[in-house]
Amino acid sequence: QLWAYETLKSIVSSPVIDPDNDTIYVGSRDGYLYSLTIDGNLRWKYYIGDSVESSPIIHNGIIYIISVSGELYAFLTNGNVKWSIRLKGQGFSSPVVGLDGSVYIGVNGNEENSAIYAISEIGKIRWKYPVTYGIRAAAGVGYDNSIYIGIKDKNGDNLYAFSEAGVPKWKYATSGWINQSVMVGPDGGIYAVSNEPTGTSKIYRINDNGQSDWHHQIGWIYSAPSIDSSGIMYVGGDSTIYAINKDGEIIWAYTAGSRIASSPTISTDRMVYFGCMDGKMYALECGSSPPDAPEHLNARVCSSKTVELSWIDNSNNETGFVIERKTGEGEFNVVTDVPVNIIKFTDTNLLAVTKYEYRVASYNQKGESAYSDTCSGKTFSEPIEEIKAVQIIDIGASNSLQIRWKKPDDSNFSHVRLYRSIIPGEIGSLVRNNITTDYIIDENLVPNLRYYYTLKAVDRHGIEVLSTRQYSGAVRK
Repeated sequence: QLWAYETLKSIVSSPVIDPDNDTIYVGSRDGYLYSLTIDGNLRWKYYIGDSVESSPIIHNGIIYIISVSGELYAFLTNGNVKWSIRLKGQGFSSPVVGLDGSVYIGVNGNEENSAIYAISEIGKIRWKYPVTYGIRAAAGVGYDNSIYIGIKDKNGDNLYAFSEAGVPKWKYATSGWINQSVMVGPDGGIYAVSNEPTGTSKIYRINDNGQSDWHHQIGWIYSAPSIDSSGIMYVGGDSTIYAINKDGEIIWAYTAGSRIASSPTISTDRMVYFGCMDGKMYALECGSSPPDAPEHLNARVCSSKTVELSWIDNSNNETGFVIERKTGEGEFNVVTDVPVNIIKFTDTNLLAVTKYEYRVASYNQKGESAYSDTCSGKTFSEPIEEIKAVQIIDIGASNSLQIRWKKPDDSNFSHVRLYRSIIPGEIGSLVRNNITTDYIIDENLVPNLRYYYTLKAVDRHGIEVLSTRQYSGAVRK
């Protein structure tokens, strides 16, 4: 994190960068449009009268932004208003500017108010296309000035393509509502995110003929994708921003302080900017170098067959971690790899009484980090046998029972734990721990009441082996 600027309320709208003036514009739920320097200092702010939940855009020195109440503004870079127009419906989607300079925007409401609008450069309505239910996300503009936008209508959830005159060209059915802006990549591919009824999100890549190239399901996504000049997509999830290549593969991820609901913005120097529900705006490098190495690798031996590893993640641009293992003087070999942000792994099916040495490295599309320091652990011996040959003897004195058993013939054996209950099948309460003899006398019992005993053999590592049956007896009156 290079810097953060805090607004009065949370930011769920995407920032936009003006490279000519080194200025960032971002709206907030506090009702202000903010103009910030590239270093995070305030230039000016303008109160537009209602919450901003959509991204501003800048085109030819004009900033366009819409409020939730449907007021579309055009600002000059000095903060003065050029024009504004009130549209029926609610403004949850961001405006976009077509190749002809028209502003395209969808508004949400009832059947009368939901529509996609084309607004001229002087703030007049060019055309309007009504929809049945609503539009929740910004349109994308193709290289032939086609308009691509997600619409919920009587036929379900669809990605629509319109000509610049407002005539529908085709539609592609998605399995959820498109709540995020549609983007067009440098190769003409159309990208849309739908939120599924199952609680996950799906990213689609559609060609300009309305056919799917691929779709990729990665979990719940709140923000619209952004695409850089190399075709890498950046999109925010619950609290994680993902970088995804043209084939739908996650190449790195970064976890912020709260839910990410704004679209990332990419600068010419390959910085990624995004707002977060913690009221901060973040600036990240795009991951142009391998990640930093993990550290503090620790191995905890759990049994004769398992070792649990844990480590500290020092990077924010890794794709995952590779785990390697060796025994003796042999070479390290890859055990497995784990996804981004995972910092624990349990190695299983190991040999008993064997020393294993481990190391971990992080990686992304640029390569691997250095390895962590190594750590090692020696697995325990095989579990000891259970307590056998148990006898319950009424010794005829002091309302007592003698419990005898045969101890395991194992150098790893430590002691016995004895439990008593008056209900068959229940382990009951601990009578005595750390028993190293082959019998005890249980005293002060109630005559003619049957007692049920369970024994546990404990090895020197503290691992218990429960007897497979209970043993019972009663004191005669």
